[in-house]
Amino acid sequence: MGKIAKNYKNLCFLTLLILLITPHFAQAGAWTQAIGKAQLITTSNYYQTSQMFNAKGKKSRTDKFSKTSISPYFEYGLYEGTTIGFSSEMQYLQSNTNSKTMQNYGIGNSAFFIRERLIQKNNWVLSWQPEIKIPPYYKNNTQFISADGHGSLGSSLLVGYNFQLLGQTDYISSYIGYVHRFAGLQDQLQTGATLGININNYWQIQPEINATFATQDPLNFKNLTLNNNIAGNNNYNLTKAQISAIYSINNNSKIQMGGFTHISGKNTGAGNGGLVALWTNF
Repeated sequence: MGKIAKNYKNLCFLTLLILLITPHFAQAGAWTQAIGKAQLITTSNYYQTSQMFNAKGKKSRTDKFSKTSISPYFEYGLYEGTTIGFSSEMQYLQSNTNSKTMQNYGIGNSAFFIRERLIQKNNWVLSWQPEIKIPPYYKNNTQFISADGHGSLGSSLLVGYNFQLLGQTDYISSYIGYVHRFAGLQDQLQTGATLGININNYWQIQPEINATFATQDPLNFKNLTLNNNIAGNNNYNLTKAQISAIYSINNNSKIQMGGFTHISGKNTGAGNGGLVALWTNF
């Protein structure tokens, strides 16, 4: 019990430290894939809200908005310490008012990235990840969308640490990043942390928190539109918490089930949702 208590205290301190200094880019964390190895994560997401955070961070009622999406995420070990990857999101969006229903669908921002391992020592790893997001494509690009309408360029540092809490190999991964957005949208600071605790050989509990901050105070934002605020194609702040359970089907396949909620924000939706994902290694 003394060893577990010591590990727990160390974990709490480490979690607090990383949350203070770092953020969220990659779903697979700070580690790189072995040469010739790959990982595919296919996620089905549903999000809904009938509230939004205003420019002062207060909740207010608004039209009901929902997003259903399927998101493939793929990464491949190109060289020792170098991983390349791709992600995208197929979306169906709907906004309901008292008088009418608006719908839109398409492909959100698709991202291409390289993750380069900088340092790996003992249980620690530090990586750098530049990323480019290309503009989305929707059936109606002039209607409300859920993406950066003109794409973006980003760069992040990712930190990972392995430890043992209950006799299993657990981890914490965190990141901090800067995103340059086009077409006059404010740049963003992004940060987040993910904790993976293995209960046994089959089940893992994975809480995580992610935050996005505009580089300008949202009180100064102008020319905002309601649907774009909810969908994210504007200047906003957002902090989101998520918790998942992951079940190992075999050595190469896992299934993830979880839920998330928007804790705080400015000029964005105040909703929640759920996800199911299939992880495949090959």
